[in-house]
Amino acid sequence: MQTQMIEVTPELANEWLKKNLHNRVLNKKRVEKYAQEMIEGKWMQSHQGVAFYVDGGFADGQHRLAAIIRSKKSIVMPVTWGVPREASIAIDSHQIRGTNQAIAISGVAPWIGKNEVAITKFLIRLFDQSISTTSAQTIVEYAEKNKDIVQFGAKCFSSHKPGITNAVVRASIGVCSRFEGTQEMQRFANILLSGMPETSEDKAAIVLREHLIRNAQLASVGESQRKILAAKVMRAAISFKRKELISRVSKSEKPPYQIDL
Repeated sequence: MQTQMIEVTPELANEWLKKNLHNRVLNKKRVEKYAQEMIEGKWMQSHQGVAFYVDGGFADGQHRLAAIIRSKKSIVMPVTWGVPREASIAIDSHQIRGTNQAIAISGVAPWIGKNEVAITKFLIRLFDQSISTTSAQTIVEYAEKNKDIVQFGAKCFSSHKPGITNAVVRASIGVCSRFEGTQEMQRFANILLSGMPETSEDKAAIVLREHLIRNAQLASVGESQRKILAAKVMRAAISFKRKELISRVSKSEKPPYQIDL
């Protein structure tokens, strides 16, 4: 096999894709993700690129080529010729790295783990409608800019409880910690998890807790419902800080706070 670094233009990508006769179905979301990285200048060069079999047939890289066409950008990447046809059984058959694993291996942000990735992804969807895909680079960039929020949300619960310790609730409490103070928001999180108020004025945390447990599916039923849930958590956190004796969770659909991602 021989590999060469080549600047792949949209025109060249289109020609090569004409040889793509036997491959898996194109994943449009993956193409869009790659294309967005290319447009934003965040596409990172690695050992992975495009490959052709020894007989000239297309072997690997259809999503990268489709993204080059979609982005209208020329990208330098390794191109390999002479891949044995029987090697097709091993291409892309290994375990895919999760975003948190990719970030950990890169060493660029050792503090970002699974919870931090989930929180950051939700914050991006909640506060920045211009971002359609979330690459590892984008997640690192946004997490670093809002490290106080992400870290607080990731660490505020000491154990797991369905309906309560999901990324939506963690992210929402993290946002409130910036505006309402970390001490009170940690106390709020503790009561949400334990169900044990310290005083009669902690009612907002208990009301929210009961709502979250009754509606545990809201954190995973759709983006619009997840955003509504975030607004409810933030409203309840504000009521908790103000010692308001609420009897039900606010129905507000708009988060009371906005952050600059």
